[in-house]
Amino acid sequence: KVGLNDIKAINFSKKRGDERARFSLKDVAYMATNPDNGFSDINTAEYAGLIRKIDDEIKKNYTKGVCCFSSTMDNNLLWSHYGDSHSGFCIGYEFFNPEELNGNKGPDLHKVDYREKRELLTSLIYKAVIHDNINAKNDLDSKVLLQKSKGWEYEKEWRLLDNKGSQESSLKLIDVTFGLRCDYSMIGIIVNVLKDRVKFYKIYDAEKSFELQRHELEPCEILAEYPRGTTRYCFSPI
Repeated sequence: KVGLNDIKAINFSKKRGDERARFSLKDVAYMATNPDNGFSDINTAEYAGLIRKIDDEIKKNYTKGVCCFSSTMDNNLLWSHYGDSHSGFCIGYEFFNPEELNGNKGPDLHKVDYREKRELLTSLIYKAVIHDNINAKNDLDSKVLLQKSKGWEYEKEWRLLDNKGSQESSLKLIDVTFGLRCDYSMIGIIVNVLKDRVKFYKIYDAEKSFELQRHELEPCEILAEYPRGTTRYCFSPI
């Protein structure tokens, strides 16, 4: 059962909530239409939270997919984070334009921009989302999809951006690099499947430093030591 006082409290809370929502929307509308206003100079926790919410809402409306790569294969942190603590492997690609082969242009490869601060002008969001301005949309893409904190700079990341779904590939598989702890049976399986098609490498510790070194592997040597299927059987007496 809900008493009279409870109903009054509910109505009062709803009224106050509606008022606060209206004030928040007015603030957003004002800042979105002010071309000189940017979030980079606002340090309050309230607006910092608003930045995250706006960023999340923008990403929800994206129809583009992102494919991420790195230009380095000998970074300890990358192997630890993405290479199953050195037990995995790294796939190397060569970037090309599929338009040269079939006349259909593939996605472009973009270098990630690492920054100390995130700068996202609300005027840019307004032009891109409300006015559907193509230049503003492209600028918004680069700021939302191609910017990361400077703390991630060691990743040396590059990204492919394209519409979701099956698209023309701009990548050609050229090599596989196995981690320090990659299981030998895994190495043998991959080499056996891809031999004569790509090059193979393995990561090793440098002798007198903490650096990683990459050395090329010979497929014939790997497969010579890889267990083969038996051609003979031995039956015991019944």
